[in-house]
Amino acid sequence: MYRLAGSPIHEHEDLRVAWLGLDPARAAGKRIAEPEVDVVSFRSAARVRGLGHMAADVMEFTIPRRRQTRRTDVRLHRGTVTADDWSLVDGLPVNTASRVVDDLAGERIDRGHLAGLVRDALSREQISTAILERVLSRHARGYGVQAGNGAGLLWGNVSILC
Repeated sequence: MYRLAGSPIHEHEDLRVAWLGLDPARAAGKRIAEPEVDVVSFRSAARVRGLGHMAADVMEFTIPRRRQTRRTDVRLHRGTVTADDWSLVDGLPVNTASRVVDDLAGERIDRGHLAGLVRDALSREQISTAILERVLSRHARGYGVQAGNGAGLLWGNVSILC
């Protein structure tokens, strides 16, 4: 990737360079058009979407097949991301807010960070409460709420939003 001298640095240029470096032999447009796409995910996706206030000192990507990188500032998660779970943000394939919440709740981030993530996703209308409750239901037990009770995790007396 090249930038003209004197031109401003794009806010997510580091992610763009790292994403392009995951498969430098193929053009970005061709990569995005395929059914299995390498996507910006986890904390990096939260940063791009403006959700929460977690440190994103490592660039995280979810990739469909096993691959390695020598970069110490890149973390690769192996998994499938369906077309419904990502969208383009500033030309980068980035996980949706619901997938970001699902991934980070699956990692059991602390309640404070999860609450910030959820508040921002709701206030920016990147997710509906119904979808959020469904996503959180998969992780309720891990946060001390009755298994499958996403509404209880979100709104109950042990709510992440309290």
